[in-house]
Amino acid sequence: MKKKNRAVFRCEKLLLGFVAIIVCIFISCKGSTQHPEQENTKSVITQKLKGATSNTTLEQYIKEYHSDNNTIGEILALKELAIRYRDSLKFGHSLTYFNQALSLSEIDQDTTEIISITNEIGNNYRGMHILNKSLGWHRYALEMSNTYNDKNSLESTINRLNSLKGIGCTQYELQNLTAADSAFKKCLGGYQKEGMHLEEASINTYLGKIFETKHQNDSALIYYSCALKQQCKGGTNTDRGIAYLNIGNVLENMGDNLSAAKYFGIAYTLINKTDSIERSIQVGLSIAQVNIKLGKLSEVATYLNFALWKAQKLHSFSLMSALYKIRSLYDQKSGNTNQALLDLQQAQIFSDSMYAKIENERNFYLKLSYDQQQKQKKQLESSEQVETLKKRNLHWAIGIMVTILLLSAGAITILVYFLRLRRRAAKMQDHMESVKNNFFTNVTHEFRTPLTVILGFSHEFLTTKNINVDEWREKMAIIERQGKGLLQLINQLLEISKIHATIGEAEWKQGNINPYIRMIIENHRQLTKEKQIKMVFSPEKPLLQMDFVPQ
Repeated sequence: MKKKNRAVFRCEKLLLGFVAIIVCIFISCKGSTQHPEQENTKSVITQKLKGATSNTTLEQYIKEYHSDNNTIGEILALKELAIRYRDSLKFGHSLTYFNQALSLSEIDQDTTEIISITNEIGNNYRGMHILNKSLGWHRYALEMSNTYNDKNSLESTINRLNSLKGIGCTQYELQNLTAADSAFKKCLGGYQKEGMHLEEASINTYLGKIFETKHQNDSALIYYSCALKQQCKGGTNTDRGIAYLNIGNVLENMGDNLSAAKYFGIAYTLINKTDSIERSIQVGLSIAQVNIKLGKLSEVATYLNFALWKAQKLHSFSLMSALYKIRSLYDQKSGNTNQALLDLQQAQIFSDSMYAKIENERNFYLKLSYDQQQKQKKQLESSEQVETLKKRNLHWAIGIMVTILLLSAGAITILVYFLRLRRRAAKMQDHMESVKNNFFTNVTHEFRTPLTVILGFSHEFLTTKNINVDEWREKMAIIERQGKGLLQLINQLLEISKIHATIGEAEWKQGNINPYIRMIIENHRQLTKEKQIKMVFSPEKPLLQMDFVPQ
């Protein structure tokens, strides 16, 4: 499967390279279509689009620009709408509008916009965690930038630097830290040359993240400090607040919690002056976490309650997950271990919901792409039939030439069709690989608990000098049940070829559920004992008849 994916990726790379060469040859013959007047027009339209208060307004602008044959305005409006959909995690809708903008840019032969949109598509795939495609689109944009390099155009230079930045960000997500570092430093030199302090601050922030990932906190602190100095030259309160937040995180990692709390406080003051609710919550959670470490629990509750109130308004799964994780630490420090466990479970639920939302967006885009391909295929077949009927009335000599042209067109159509089939197959293979990985991850978690219980009792058996036979008979019975559970899991794995879906049919049974729950409690007694948690099962009714699934 991996070999097939690599083959498909090579085909896509060759096709992208072929398109880039054709576009660049055409541009080298015709010259740049970017003029100062066009740049001014773009600037005016961009400011107008930024002021749009809703997506509906942007859609109206798109229709107006299309009616007026204003291709530049239509492209920029499509881009702005796509970016807003991406910011709300609707990646499928976003890619649809980016693809429309890309098609118009290719028709208009606007290479600068082609490169810009290509980078944006790469950013979308990175947001969807399809990192190989993200890297491919950014490299394609960089290849076009290097081939068509208008040194007199600032926008072209920025597009090239953004391509390097996109490559660095994707390599960072792939944990290829050396490659990410190389791309970011090339990009940093370009931003320094152009005097773009805010972009320079962004790159220094990413370099700080790389060193923070490597646990080289001193180097990370240097880059974050450089980013703060550059943000002070023209950055917003939000940008400066994020810089203080990053420095505070490093100081917290270094164990200097008092200094970290100081930087978090400055960040909180700056960000609260803006409308950035999400950033305000993030800083508030950092303050809560460091105060837990400092033992200032009375101040923690205020930040957590305020953050919960704001996060519920945003409907942000990622923020809710982070909030409940820190709340779990707070409850644990306060001695409320049961609530701490519930908070951890709630954090996992929100984390799963976030990834499920991204997965739904990916599936939506795949379905949308498939429907578009089918529609284009039908249109192509219909147009070919019309052309065939028309050409039957031509002279024999012209018929021969037309036949040759049709054969050539058919060969190209077949090539494109097979490339689409391969791409579609690669997408399905990626999806199946993801499903399989999730399945084995879940099975691995099922192995962990019984193994922990068995190893715990084994260690206790080896270290206990005075052994109570009756007590150890009970414990050995628990070990036997856990071993049978492991054996059952292994048998299920051996029977995986017979499974047609990741979830089988539930085997319902009817009876008293209390003994079964009590057995589960006893099976986990050793685990809870090691974590210093007291777990008690006290049913209100000794007999509770109901339907349940033992598995």
